[in-house]
Amino acid sequence: MAIRHPAQHQEQDKGLCAMRECIGAATFSRQANDDRGRHPQHPLSFTGKRAAFRRLLLMSASAAALSAVLPDQAAAQTWTGATNNDWTVGSNWNTGTAPVGGAVLIATPADVVLGVVPGATSTTGNFRLGGAAAGVTTSLTIQNGSTLTSTGSTIAIGNALGATSALTVTGAGSQWIVNGTLQILATGNTLNIENDGTVVATSRAVVGTPAGTSTATLNVKGGTLETGFITIANAGGQVNYDNAVIRARGNNANFFGGTAAQNNIAAGGLTFDTNGFTVIASAAGGLSGVGGLTKTGNGTLFLRGGSTYTGETVIQQGTLAIGVVAGASDALANSRRVVANATFDISGIVDATSHIQSLAGTGTVVLGTKTLAITNAGDTFAGTLGGTGGLQISGGTQTLSGVNTYGGATTITGGTLRAGAAGAFSAASAYVAAAGTTLDLNGFNQTIASLDNAGLVRTGGAPGTTLTVSGNYVGSGGTLLLNTALDGDSSITDRLVARRHLRCLHAAHRQCRRRRRADRRRHQGDRRRRRLERHLRAAGQLRHWRPAGRGRRRLCLYAAEERDQHARRRRLVSAVQPDQSAAIGAGRAALSGRRSPLRELRTGAARDEPAGEPAAARRQPLLGRQRSDGPRRH
Repeated sequence: MAIRHPAQHQEQDKGLCAMRECIGAATFSRQANDDRGRHPQHPLSFTGKRAAFRRLLLMSASAAALSAVLPDQAAAQTWTGATNNDWTVGSNWNTGTAPVGGAVLIATPADVVLGVVPGATSTTGNFRLGGAAAGVTTSLTIQNGSTLTSTGSTIAIGNALGATSALTVTGAGSQWIVNGTLQILATGNTLNIENDGTVVATSRAVVGTPAGTSTATLNVKGGTLETGFITIANAGGQVNYDNAVIRARGNNANFFGGTAAQNNIAAGGLTFDTNGFTVIASAAGGLSGVGGLTKTGNGTLFLRGGSTYTGETVIQQGTLAIGVVAGASDALANSRRVVANATFDISGIVDATSHIQSLAGTGTVVLGTKTLAITNAGDTFAGTLGGTGGLQISGGTQTLSGVNTYGGATTITGGTLRAGAAGAFSAASAYVAAAGTTLDLNGFNQTIASLDNAGLVRTGGAPGTTLTVSGNYVGSGGTLLLNTALDGDSSITDRLVARRHLRCLHAAHRQCRRRRRADRRRHQGDRRRRRLERHLRAAGQLRHWRPAGRGRRRLCLYAAEERDQHARRRRLVSAVQPDQSAAIGAGRAALSGRRSPLRELRTGAARDEPAGEPAAARRQPLLGRQRSDGPRRH
């Protein structure tokens, strides 16, 4: 330790007295609990006469404070802008040469450009863009395919002294590579990544300062940010995504910091590339805004927070999973649709059910033991729903056209579940259709485990569609709508086959007047024209029966052929309202001759008469007598 001579003390005292005389009495105050090194709450005030010298001293003090914040910055290369705004021109720097790897400070009011000449490159060590005093505005633009590489331990936009700074990376090929942590500090400081520009922060990107409520901002608009994770250090920080790409650089358990409101997706949307890693988006935050989220790249993205964004969610590659923590089961409840072209996994949710609005795509939905609830459907899903969990439809029309194998219940509490291909309904699932809902085969054959119908089950499409129920069919006051084309001896009708518990069905055909007019040319026989305007009612109950030696039961369905006055064939739509467990074995209706009585017209290939056939059916011929002197009402 150096020992100073008393004479040296006297000389220093004289110097201090002279400084006081030049500066005047300088005073400042700060709150007692201010952190050391922070900007004081009240600025310095001077009463001396030599203002120029005082300003110089203030700038020196500010530079000293900045040096304390930015290590090794006392010897930094500083921007002067003596010639123009081109970063690569040496005369614009205090050293007379452009930066080549040392510490760089841009603290004076300036609009610096790297890329006046396209394809420019430069390197720095520590780097700070930010004025040395409040009110100073600085900016740096990296453009025209140029690259700035910063390798120091401190890379920062802004400082704690109240200056305003903005760094913009814009244009294809333009990039800023930060080998470490990128910091956007204090209020008014902004990083803009635009128009295919790229920023790589190998460690992380920090928005804001831990102390206070500064409003630092990160805007990714049409550009790409590649980083380990994003930290929003305080409640005032903001990250905005608009046609943005975020690319992960490693596994991370808390990629997005802050709250959902601080992570805003604009109309252009956000694409998240997991890049082969496993990334958990947020522990408590999430994403908000009117835009949507697109998942790309191999790897898994977990959404844990309560996201509120309303755009669509598209899974192009890898896996998008939700859950892990309580309350995250509905992370996609506000997204207007989920397009699962890769893997959508809800098996890890804490709650029993995860809600989405609509489901589309050609990928895989992993249910695990959970239930996927679709609340406002309007899409076709051509992929696979798998697992032991279930599916719930509560609104809209959801179409399934893939091969689905899930084993849990399919519950329709609102809207319509529609088939888009044969075998699209899971054969391992028990189906429940509530009152006012529809299970629509849409003309495609389906096999299901069981059916409890209080709504409407319709076969749809051309006649001949088969719904096979491997277990029980329970009619709970619902309606089964079958299509039948009556066309001579080989008429086709839809069929419902139940292979287990069967009971009776009651017909719901309405009966009204039947009018018949015999053709005056009686001798032509088969070519006679008839006008039959009728609706038929089964005489009594529709009955099932079991042929001898066979285990499957068939149901006799009484129907009729119908032609208009021009001999055109007409289709009969049979509406059946089941109220008990039952089955309809339809197939092809067999007509025994052209004037078969009603008792001989029944479904299936059965040739034996069912026991207990209604007497009215035995008495009443279908087409009546051959001769008639005129119209006859029944």
